[in-house]
Amino acid sequence: MKILISSIIDLKRTPHSRLHQFILHLCKDHEVTVICINDWWKSKQTSVDLHSKNSIQFMESVNIRYITQKKISPILQETVLSYNAVNKMRDIKNFDIHLNYGSLFTGYFVSRKVSPTIFDIMDDLPEMIQTSPQIPYVLKPFGKFLGLFILNLNIAKSKKITYISQSLKKDYNFPDLKSEYVPNGVDTELFKPCSVDSLRKQLNIGDDIFLIGYVGALREWVDLELVFKALKLFDPKLNIKFIVVGKEAEFLKNKQLADLCGVSENVIFTGDVPYSDVPKYISCMDVCLIPFKTSDVAKNSLPLKLFEYMACEKPVISVRLPAVIDAVGDRVIYASDFHDFYDNILRLYHNKFYRNLLGSEGRKFVKSQYDWSVICKKLDKLLEASIS
Repeated sequence: MKILISSIIDLKRTPHSRLHQFILHLCKDHEVTVICINDWWKSKQTSVDLHSKNSIQFMESVNIRYITQKKISPILQETVLSYNAVNKMRDIKNFDIHLNYGSLFTGYFVSRKVSPTIFDIMDDLPEMIQTSPQIPYVLKPFGKFLGLFILNLNIAKSKKITYISQSLKKDYNFPDLKSEYVPNGVDTELFKPCSVDSLRKQLNIGDDIFLIGYVGALREWVDLELVFKALKLFDPKLNIKFIVVGKEAEFLKNKQLADLCGVSENVIFTGDVPYSDVPKYISCMDVCLIPFKTSDVAKNSLPLKLFEYMACEKPVISVRLPAVIDAVGDRVIYASDFHDFYDNILRLYHNKFYRNLLGSEGRKFVKSQYDWSVICKKLDKLLEASIS
């Protein structure tokens, strides 16, 4: 198949994502072209060069076309410039199928030219528009309304909808006959327990340190204050430290927050690290955390880090996200506030057997239910069935 993907993310400047995983699989047997925004502004927030180096294999297998090479707001690229960019694609009629990866405007314009369209809805898109730091505050309510309107246009134009969580389907009432559950997953060959002695030494983390950790971008829905407040309550004799692996968006704000909470001496901010090294950092941790705000954006999310933590045989404490509860049930521990985080971290601190049990059972579960190889094959079959 010749597949055209319209993407809301810049594949060269975004950390490894669901779409990267889809494309790595699809490129084995199909010709893949992607049209996406130019997220030049991310170089101000994160290590763009690092993401690009991590994607060398990926970049060699896909044809990426930007809406524009100019340094123009991503919002304007998606809403205004995408119409002309799509119309200027001389080969657009040569594609067999269109996969819309959360791109409301570009995706809609492509869907008018290429049929059939499969619409992959991986986030609560209208809510993300309302909370986006790229949109002026006074325009946010209108942005959400417009986003919902365009979302419904895209649903109507699509032959199939793939969605990431049951709560997302319920909130937006996706039609049963044209919707398919395609969750996030994990590469269990990459994400597995690793030797960590050298990395812990490099990070100056002694064997006597009990390490709790978070991996991922520090976007507006991440609530590290929950962890900082819990960290403040621990007896210093316990030697509990918190490692934050990742950057982007509110990195400096969270470093300042750690200072304000009086816990900066016990928090390690690594910044961005190569994607291939993430399993090593997770393996350094004794307990892994998902401290999200209980916003509409967060409640419908199914974080990649959940499966990556579990594949590395680590116990997980997460806020109560409906999508996480649906996906893994009681295989993780849930927390509602910083007191819960404190209590559950302390419980795991004192019970190594329970930590190991959660870790080993977690890996078995994600390997059997959420391996990317199985999930991507499901998507591939869905695409092929849609053009037959």
